[in-house]
Amino acid sequence: MRRLFFIFPAILFAAISCINENDATVVAIYAEPSSYIVESGDKIYLDLEVSTLNNILTEVEVSTFDSEHGTKEILSTNPGTKKFKDRIVWEIPSMTKDTTSVEIMISASDDEDISNQMTIRIKATGGNFALTPERSGYSIYSTKSGKADAFSFRTLQTLKSSSESEDCDIIFIDTKDNDDMPRKWGTCTDIVFCKANNFDYASASKASIQSMFMNSIRLDSVEDLQSDDIILIGRERHDEESTTLKSLGVIKIIAIYDEEGTVNDRLIFNLKAL
Repeated sequence: MRRLFFIFPAILFAAISCINENDATVVAIYAEPSSYIVESGDKIYLDLEVSTLNNILTEVEVSTFDSEHGTKEILSTNPGTKKFKDRIVWEIPSMTKDTTSVEIMISASDDEDISNQMTIRIKATGGNFALTPERSGYSIYSTKSGKADAFSFRTLQTLKSSSESEDCDIIFIDTKDNDDMPRKWGTCTDIVFCKANNFDYASASKASIQSMFMNSIRLDSVEDLQSDDIILIGRERHDEESTTLKSLGVIKIIAIYDEEGTVNDRLIFNLKAL
């Protein structure tokens, strides 16, 4: 029996399995993806060549599997020839995880019931659809407290509004003469706010944050702040010819403390920053 050998790159993410050695020499599979590391939404192609030493190939199938979407059929055909060659193109689906392993499974059989299988593993990153990590436990104190009463997106830290105003992206606007905790945010910079309590904060991704920010009403202040409020933050810069928008992230207010006096009056929030 004449042996047919086929060679493919030994790359970290590729893993090949065959039914048995004799079948693999009869029904040969060569497959090479355009990339082994891809992002959600990317288009990827697979160069596929299958052949048999018997009369004809009766079935060639290609499917993918990942933990989020399960098994998806990409190709199912009955060639009816000794050789089959194709370039298969498909789009990587949205991934919510930072990194997901995707298996490309290829199987082929011929008219003598000889079959062969191959599995290639590629790495898919979430890209714009990956969940955005959360920073928790920021506290902004009342303006009358003498403590940090502002927040900077440049440093992602709290600071006193009396220190460096160019970094005071979020400040309290306190127009009352009493000791009540202020419930309005403003800015010393080009920050704009969008209160969006219907936004899915738990599943926030770069894509969803940017989309909601771009399609919401943007104001230079936000008032009547309450626990569980969700506020999208970005920058809006104007010049003579255009307006530039940039989404910075989304905030969820966790708690507001209005205690006796002003020293410990504060607002606590979590942040998913882009």
